[in-house]
Amino acid sequence: MPVRGLLKISCQAQNQIFSICGSDELCTERQTLFETAGHGQRRQSGEAGRYSEFILLVHRNRVLFQRTGGKGLNITVPHKTEVTKLVDKISDRAATAGAVNTLSFRGGEVHGDNTDGIGLLRDLDVNLGVTIEGANILILGAGGATRGIVGPLLEMQPASLWIANRTLGKAQILADHFSKTGPVSACRFNVVPVSTKYDLIINATSAGVHGEAPPYPSAAVSSSTFCYDLSYGLKPTPFCTWARESGAAHSVMGWGMLVEQAAESFNIWRGIRPDTAPVLKQMVIAA
Repeated sequence: MPVRGLLKISCQAQNQIFSICGSDELCTERQTLFETAGHGQRRQSGEAGRYSEFILLVHRNRVLFQRTGGKGLNITVPHKTEVTKLVDKISDRAATAGAVNTLSFRGGEVHGDNTDGIGLLRDLDVNLGVTIEGANILILGAGGATRGIVGPLLEMQPASLWIANRTLGKAQILADHFSKTGPVSACRFNVVPVSTKYDLIINATSAGVHGEAPPYPSAAVSSSTFCYDLSYGLKPTPFCTWARESGAAHSVMGWGMLVEQAAESFNIWRGIRPDTAPVLKQMVIAA
């Protein structure tokens, strides 16, 4: 299956190559981000880099990518679940999530990992000061993005975590899957319990990608609710606009999560975790 992505070429001695693979829209946004915000970090580390568009046939050309110097792939929607079939070894967090967003090549084997959960937690906790322990959390959507974040969120011991979806079946499957990890429940969008005061609402649907209006109940939002969209864009996403109009205390897009999960992926590849603060300072992540 053809996968469009962006290729970063590092001009250090080892000439290592890393790439981003995903939808055209997301890769174009990431190219704009990393060519500007990432310039300072590359300069500080002595790296010179550039991005170019390429087409990667994942199933047939993975080996070719490795032979040309490829060291790692960062995978985004809609390929995270499909890529789990390509790996020789998978990390515990990726196996639990059922989704891979980071590939690395070691000793002739393909290793799959998932840095979405830790990226989200670092953004919420370190960058935004959101407390997860004891919080009531509502996640909107039950796809691959939700799979990657439920486990890490539950490990932070929230008071409750609801997964809402258009159809109850998919949400219930996830709730059952993570039931031993913490207090997780499932419901449809139109029956989200509004008697609960939600401290954190996370949008994990594709509404931000495709631009449609999110069909979420405004009654779930209070003046103390922190709303976080896993999607991001150069202007406020429909979810962030909805959250702000519904009276949320804060409405934030997922640029910070993008940077933090990318830093974690880079650490997997290179054994060095980049300082994300300078990058985040150059970005407007709040709607």
